[in-house]
Amino acid sequence: MPCDDSAEYGDANKEIVNGEKQMKILVISDVHGTDYWKTCVDKVDEYDHIVQMGDWFDDWINDWDKVDQISNLEEALSFQSKNKDKVHILIGNHDLNSYLMKESVSGHQAFKEVDIYHTLKEHIDEMNVAVEIGGWVFSHAGFTKTWMKLHNFNSIEEVNDAFHNFNFEPFKFYGWDVTGNDITQGPTWVRIDSLILDYYFDKQAVGHTPLKNPPFISHKNGLELVAMMVSAQ
Repeated sequence: MPCDDSAEYGDANKEIVNGEKQMKILVISDVHGTDYWKTCVDKVDEYDHIVQMGDWFDDWINDWDKVDQISNLEEALSFQSKNKDKVHILIGNHDLNSYLMKESVSGHQAFKEVDIYHTLKEHIDEMNVAVEIGGWVFSHAGFTKTWMKLHNFNSIEEVNDAFHNFNFEPFKFYGWDVTGNDITQGPTWVRIDSLILDYYFDKQAVGHTPLKNPPFISHKNGLELVAMMVSAQ
């Protein structure tokens, strides 16, 4: 997916609406071993923010000769370091799975899991679970009330702090649905249907759930939701 096909949120002309300047935000979701995000590097000045929504690893093809997935993440982190106030790199369930070193996601690359683990551990302070921009909460999958209450979280800052302190227990796979469609699931796993039923933040942007015609925009049940994961089908 080239940069031009990634999802944009906001007004390109940055008009003043209700007394506030509208931001232009580029969202890049679910990289999965590809390096298409690099097509956005030269366009960084066109956006107020660029949010890379996680799932850096696991491509189901395992063609590391084409794209070295560790170097790919490290280059993205370097891009973020050079644009600290603008670029935000988040984690996804496939990245978290590499921290846990478990074969619990499709496409898990067991032959690289030790190298991936050490890379993620080295850079853990450079990645977040979520970021709030202009009243919108960006994460890989979204936040439910049930998950926040179960783990005694009251803010994004508390969630990110837990992750940075290697407290991975809240982020493990929960619930009975094998795809993660359960309100007990966390911000790297929950699916859109459960998120709409039990959302915590009322403005959320997510990836994770494959969509044939992204972006999916919903205003159901008081939740403003933008979802933008491209289906491989």
